[in-house]
Amino acid sequence: MRLCSENPPGGRVVETREIEECTRLNFEGKIGFGENVKRMLAAGAVWYSVDLVQLMKVSYGEGDAYAESIRLTNPGKASGKFSERAVVEAIAATQRKEIDYREFLRRLVSAGCVYYVIFMKGRRMVYVGGLGENHEEEFPEQLVRYLED
Repeated sequence: MRLCSENPPGGRVVETREIEECTRLNFEGKIGFGENVKRMLAAGAVWYSVDLVQLMKVSYGEGDAYAESIRLTNPGKASGKFSERAVVEAIAATQRKEIDYREFLRRLVSAGCVYYVIFMKGRRMVYVGGLGENHEEEFPEQLVRYLED
């Protein structure tokens, strides 16, 4: 669902089909985080957020936004306590390709994460708990080099 104008002032409209394709390929395990970021940037998105309570992803372009549902079965319920350690472990496991995107999301939920934001141009990730606790990190250097190729 497009959330802003089809003709945003001073900005490019995000290509919704490409954004949907990235999400689909992520869930099918056909692309990883780096390829997802590269494709989303090419589609006009500059950052995105994932709401793990409502199971929604919103991709933002320059003055434009597109929302889509996340098709995650059995996500579990966010624990009342945010575990930064469990979030870091989930991030590391997905970077090592030990778990797929679905399992990554489930582990975030289990860790008490309710929301996360990926700032693709800023190369930063922020994971947030229900009381505002958070874990923030920059993109790994290997990913930065991949995006610059």
